[in-house]
Amino acid sequence: MDRKLARRNLRTAFYVSIVGLLFFCLTFVAAWIYIQ
Repeated sequence: MDRKLARRNLRTAFYVSIVGLLFFCLTFVAAWIYIQ
């Protein structure tokens, strides 16, 4: 595995984890609004 491909894969995983965390937080926000 060359270094450029590894760096691209790490950056892709970083963005995917950010989007996953964003959706995770949004579900809690939606539930909190629903409860109020």
